[in-house]
Amino acid sequence: MPTNDLDPKTVATGGEKSAISRLRLLDFDDLFLLSHLLEGATIAATARQLGLTQPAITQRVRKIERVFGEPILQKAGRHVRLTKSGRAVCVKATDALALMRAVAIEPASHSLVIGTSPLVCTTWLWPALQALRERAPQHLYHCVISPPEETPSLLEAGSIDVSLTAFGHGQSGVIELDELEYMLVAHPDIALNISQAQDLERQLLLEVDRSYPLLARLEATSRAAVRFRDVWFLGAFANILAAALTGAGIAVLPQAMVEPYVAAGKLVAILPELELVPESYRLLFRPNRTGDAMIQMLAEALRVSAKTL
Repeated sequence: MPTNDLDPKTVATGGEKSAISRLRLLDFDDLFLLSHLLEGATIAATARQLGLTQPAITQRVRKIERVFGEPILQKAGRHVRLTKSGRAVCVKATDALALMRAVAIEPASHSLVIGTSPLVCTTWLWPALQALRERAPQHLYHCVISPPEETPSLLEAGSIDVSLTAFGHGQSGVIELDELEYMLVAHPDIALNISQAQDLERQLLLEVDRSYPLLARLEATSRAAVRFRDVWFLGAFANILAAALTGAGIAVLPQAMVEPYVAAGKLVAILPELELVPESYRLLFRPNRTGDAMIQMLAEALRVSAKTL
């Protein structure tokens, strides 16, 4: 005889997987209906609790029976009761609802919404989150990308839990991270033709993006004297570094990233008199997350990431 894949005796076989996959064809009202039936509620009582008519409940029962290919209700005198298969379906539906409720509650203590700029996200935050995923896979980290000057406002409004930024904010907790030093570098062949700021007018500048120009790393007095032939927006530090190594143009890059290439003679630090301003990054967090272990773990991972750019 064929085995009923909803029979509790088949829990350890592929039958349970089949039953669970069919549950995905049901909507929330179907699951609530099955849960009420398991508790012994009548069709009329279930209709009242769900705000549906009895014919609507009957239609849903028929839909569920089509999905599972089994009757879930049978007549017992003037009433109906669950069949053996119907009870197994109701148990699965009730378990699914309990899991949904647990998932809805858990993120408050096991998730973190992080606001940051496109630049910081792609070059610094992303490697840190990759490391955290391996260390604590049960934690969820969500990123909200916005211009750097807006993230403190998002934090104050409660749209994000933490902000990774160089901007200060007085109404939140602060974890100081690392100070990123920058270097103005070029391929050795290009560097030979640059001895003063005016020489930069013939050069191509490799930039991250229009909303967060790396040229801003130059002191204001130096910036006023610097002009470039053109600017290419490449979107990420890694892209800029790769282009600079081929001699495509000059770039302002984090010192930790370019030092190995400078030491190997593949890049040259140019015009040291054009002082570059370092940035001190910090992790701002909402006061209600003070002492949060996830924030401490994120700060630690970011410090490591900053040293391995």
